[in-house]
Amino acid sequence: MKASTVLSTALLALGATVWTHPVQADSMQASCEVRKDGEKQKGKSGPCTFGQRQGYIDIDLRNGDVFSLKPTGQPDHFKDQKGAKVVRTRAGGDTQEFKWEGGKKLVVTFDSYSNGNNGYGAAAVDGSHSINRMSNGGFEVVWSKHGCIASFNKHGQPMGHSNGCTQSQVERSGQIARNEH
Repeated sequence: MKASTVLSTALLALGATVWTHPVQADSMQASCEVRKDGEKQKGKSGPCTFGQRQGYIDIDLRNGDVFSLKPTGQPDHFKDQKGAKVVRTRAGGDTQEFKWEGGKKLVVTFDSYSNGNNGYGAAAVDGSHSINRMSNGGFEVVWSKHGCIASFNKHGQPMGHSNGCTQSQVERSGQIARNEH
C-alpha cells in the first residue's frame, strides 16, 4: 500500500472523528410535554432529544415528530419549520418552555443524568458557560447550570437576557461579549 494512501486514510478517519464530536456534545435526553390550549397532547409527550447549535434548536420526540426552530434575530424568538412564530418563555434550571402562536406549548425538562451542558454545545473549559453563534452574526452566552442565556448582537452589544440570569451573570456575560466580538 502506498504511503500516500495510508496517510489519506488516516487523515480521513481523524477528520471524521473531529467532525462528529461537536454534534454529540450539543444534544441531550429530556422529557417533553406538548400542550394545546392547556390540554396535554396524548402520544406527543414523553422522552425526547433536545439539541441546540448556533441558536438553532431541534427537538425530536420519540413518536417521530420533530420541532426545528430557527432564530429570528430577537432573543428567545424563533420560527418553526412551518414558519410559525415561537417564543422561548422560560429557560431556567433544567426546564425550557416554548409557546407557539395558536396555543401550542412545549415544556422540555432535561434528564438529571445528562452531561450537564443542557444541550447548548460544548461548555467552556471551566464548565460554566458556552457560546452559541447565531446566523445573524450575534451570539448567546449560556450559563447552562443556572438557566441563564444572555444575547448579544454581532457587535457584542447586549440584546437581552433570560429571567434566570443573576446580575453577576449579566455582568460576566458582558465581559465575555467584549472578548468575543
